[in-house]
Amino acid sequence: MEPGTARIAVDLLGGDDAPAVVVDGALRAMRADPDLHLLLVGPAEVADELIGALDPAQRARVTVRPVRAAVGMAENPVAARADSTVRTAATAVRDGLADAMVSAGSTGATVTAAALGVGRWPHVRRPALV
Repeated sequence: MEPGTARIAVDLLGGDDAPAVVVDGALRAMRADPDLHLLLVGPAEVADELIGALDPAQRARVTVRPVRAAVGMAENPVAARADSTVRTAATAVRDGLADAMVSAGSTGATVTAAALGVGRWPHVRRPALV
């Protein structure tokens, strides 16, 4: 990757109005930033819809990790331990496939997924939110 390139894993199913608002935001971000690369985490048909709206140069900056399970807003954050979109996005960061992750879903599930998937620095007891 070139310096200045950002690789972001996007939880396509996170949030009350997902995937529509997430797809809209991802499209806007791709069109606005030529250095942005996205790893779309969610159902293949949702990712395909987003990719289909991009021009060929933008499509080259998108990869997909198909995952069907999501953690609902009312679910216990522990559900992020399973093979969910938010956990898969966190694992992509841990594995070096993405530099950061974005989820508009449950804050508790996102923090749980990040702590379990990415881990914590020694002596850090509580994760910070950004």
